[in-house]
Amino acid sequence: MAAPAASATPVPSLSGTLIDRVEAIVNKKAIYYSDTKKFRSLASLRSKVDPLFANDPLSKKTPTDTEIVDFLIAESLILEKFPVSDTDLDQEINSIQANLHIDRDALRAAITREGFQFDDYQALMRASIAKRQLIDRDIRNKAAVSEDELKTEYNRNRSGSKTFQGAIHLHLIKVTKKNYKTVKYAKDLYEQALKDLDSGQSFEDVAKKTSDDNSATNGGDLGFLSYQEMSGPLQKEVQKQLATKGVDQKNQISKFEDPTSFTIIKISEVSKDVDSGFDKEKDALRGKLMEGEFQHQIKLWIDRQRTLSYIRINQKTT
Repeated sequence: MAAPAASATPVPSLSGTLIDRVEAIVNKKAIYYSDTKKFRSLASLRSKVDPLFANDPLSKKTPTDTEIVDFLIAESLILEKFPVSDTDLDQEINSIQANLHIDRDALRAAITREGFQFDDYQALMRASIAKRQLIDRDIRNKAAVSEDELKTEYNRNRSGSKTFQGAIHLHLIKVTKKNYKTVKYAKDLYEQALKDLDSGQSFEDVAKKTSDDNSATNGGDLGFLSYQEMSGPLQKEVQKQLATKGVDQKNQISKFEDPTSFTIIKISEVSKDVDSGFDKEKDALRGKLMEGEFQHQIKLWIDRQRTLSYIRINQKTT
C-alpha cells in the first residue's frame, strides 16, 4: 500500500521590513531615515530652540524628506565646525533654568508635558548653541543693512497700508494647537501659563517659556499695533476688552480660544496719536531685513562648507 502523499506546508513570506537606512553621509557622520522621522516629530520644539529653523521657510510648511535631509546636512556641517562640549551644553541649560527661575527637574517636567523627551531637547539645544556660535563668529560681521535699504522697505510697506487711527501696545502668549501631539498637550501648557501669571510670574517670563509665537523671544511684546494689523480673533478680543474696561486701563490681561490656538493677551498702553513715520519704524524694519541678510550669509557659508566636505546622498530605489 502506497504511503499517503505529504501535505504541502506553506512557506512563510520572506519579504523584508525596513528597519532603517542611511539617507546621507556627511564626512564621517551618517544621516538615517529615522533622523528624518524624528525631525518631523520634533518640529514644534525645534522652532522654540533653534535660531535658524524658527525663521526658515521649512518651519512654515510640511517639508519633504529631501528638504529635511538637506537641512540635517547643513546642521551636521555646523556642528562639526562648531562642536559643543557637554560642559557648554550643561551651562547653557543652567542659564535657561536661571532665567525661568526653575530647576532641572521642573524643566524636564515641562518638556515632558509638551510630549517630548529631555534627551531630544538636549540634542536640539546643542545644535542651537553651535548655530549661535556660527552667527557670532562668522556671520554677524558680514550682515549689514544700509539706511537707504531701510527707507526703500519702509516706502514699500507704507504704499499698501491704511492710515493709522491709533494703536494698542500688546503683549501675547500663544499656544498653537497643531504644534503639539494633541490638543490636550496644548491646553495643559496654556492653563499652566495662566497659573504662572496668577502666581505672580511676569508676563515676559511666561511668554518666553510658553509661547510659540515669533514674539516669544521678546517676552511676547508685539509693540504698537493698529486694528488693521491684528488678526481677526485678536482684533475682536482687544476691541471687546477696551469696550468693557476702557482705554485708560493698564496691563489688562484676557484670554481666548479660537479654532487654531489658545491665546493670552495683555494691553499695556493705548495711544490715539502714534507717529508711524520712518524714525518710529526703522528699528523694526532693520530687524526684519537683518534676519533676511543673516539667512543669506548663512546659506553662503553652508554652500562653501559643502564644497569642502565629503557628502553623499543616497538615491532611493523604487
